Amino acid sequence: MSKAYTNLDMNNLDISNIKDLTVDGELKGGRVIFQFTLDAATSVATNLKFGEVLTVSAKNNKGVVVNRPGCIVGYGLNYDVTINADSSALTMNVFVEGAAAISESIDGAVANNKEDTFTQARGTDPINSGDALSVNITGTTATIANLIAYIEVQFDT
Repeated sequence: MSKAYTNLDMNNLDISNIKDLTVDGELKGGRVIFQFTLDAATSVATNLKFGEVLTVSAKNNKGVVVNRPGCIVGYGLNYDVTINADSSALTMNVFVEGAAAISESIDGAVANNKEDTFTQARGTDPINSGDALSVNITGTTATIANLIAYIEVQFDT
């Protein structure tokens, strides 16, 4: 048996005891993850690949073009640091239209399978339809390899 509810207080809606939830219409605000990689050992600063294409995090931006407005809500990262004489920190950068939206310090000590994650509130770093997103890692003396990174985007519609 289905129940139809109207005039609900959406700020206090509790759906925790509903066995089957049917939604008629569109759920707004879907999330998507864009994955970037780098397989060969390279010194930082370097841009990451999206598929087989090297992204460019600069004025001549080349990256993933989003098709609707939203915001960046986080990233995840797995990487190897193969050389870093002084173990100095590296920086994970996420760019929107060639401008740094997120720049977070990550561990630069030599080791394999290093992980880092970052999340932030929705709306902190907005994106517009047509914006190009790209990622790079920067540092002073390190060499990194086998890098898998993703950026998580929350769309508005």
